[in-house]
Amino acid sequence: MKIDPTKLKTWHSRNLHKSLSYFDSCTIIAEDIHPDCYVLKCITAMKFVVRILPCVFILCCLATTAKPKPKKTFSIITYNVWNGFESETQRRNTFVGWARQQSADVIAFEELNHFTQASFENLAKTWGHPYAIIVKEDGYPVGISSRYPIRNICKLIEGMHHGCLYAEINGMGFFVVHFSPFSSVKRLQESNAILKLLKKKIS
Repeated sequence: MKIDPTKLKTWHSRNLHKSLSYFDSCTIIAEDIHPDCYVLKCITAMKFVVRILPCVFILCCLATTAKPKPKKTFSIITYNVWNGFESETQRRNTFVGWARQQSADVIAFEELNHFTQASFENLAKTWGHPYAIIVKEDGYPVGISSRYPIRNICKLIEGMHHGCLYAEINGMGFFVVHFSPFSSVKRLQESNAILKLLKKKIS
């Protein structure tokens, strides 16, 4: 099998994995083990060794049953449920089915009207999220659900039209906020309050 050297890329980051496909007959996984040396593992039934200058590439044949490690992803959804699903069971169940299909790691919510902390937690479990937090139990609250533990929770309600929720999940910080829909002046005040909280968190 001929490999066009011009199609090969050079990797500079350590421990970086890339996948290149050639003629649908082999998949090459590049693993950076030294700034000047790369080992390429070729998953194919054919066995061959190819040297390509200026870098030296060693192609190692593996069994056809070997598979490259899947790329790790982290998915996030934000969703305005519109007046707490308007208390319509069908709307809520439709969302639950859709959320299961998406299999997101985190979902941020706006307008969780009529939900309590307990009822929101129970609903989140139906799409596979054992962790859920709601900012308050009246008005138009925001909330967040996750398949991972939710830590360092901060609820900002004073001076906010609907409230703001800060939480850390899987090493990442999340702000869930629903700004005032009625006044640009109010939204600016809310933004300043959030920036003040952000500065406090990162200081």
